[in-house]
Amino acid sequence: FSRCFALWKLEVSSVGALLNLGGTDSLASFQAVLPQIALNLDLIYADQSGNIAYFHDGRFPIRPPGIDPRFPLVGGKQEWVSYLPQARKPFVINPAQGWLAGWNNSPEAGWPALESREQWGVEHRVQGLTDIISRELAAKGKLTLDDVNEINFEVAQKDLFASRSIPYLLAAVANVPASDPDYAALNEASALIG
Repeated sequence: FSRCFALWKLEVSSVGALLNLGGTDSLASFQAVLPQIALNLDLIYADQSGNIAYFHDGRFPIRPPGIDPRFPLVGGKQEWVSYLPQARKPFVINPAQGWLAGWNNSPEAGWPALESREQWGVEHRVQGLTDIISRELAAKGKLTLDDVNEINFEVAQKDLFASRSIPYLLAAVANVPASDPDYAALNEASALIG
């Protein structure tokens, strides 16, 4: 058994390229450095002209069809075909909504996480983050740095599964008849969470 890493012997040069991103002076020069980075990263770009961009970058192997990436491949018969070209990696430049959000989530719908695909579930903090950003922008029109910090704190403290489940639980409890032996306890619990 052996294990292959897409960034094998490219670690140091990738870190060097990552550091070079700080010296770029335009979106084009930022993008020119990306192919030199083998590390799988989510990268955000912003400039003083108001441009913003997101890139899910790294060296992503293209595996032979029909294999399960969670299991070892048969050496010599199931080798990686090549690497995903830069143009096929998820990215967005100047999104129509005018802002970007991410919190260790899949970069786009249907994007495979390969060996670690179970780490991206159906519910992620990014949904809570986008919900709150949208709510705050609708109320205020513009966010300050303090607003963004408060939003991050709120999302970090929130159980996203619970926040999406509670309305259904409360609706179910509301339909329990007063004659039910659990009626009082259910209503008391509803008052605590509702």
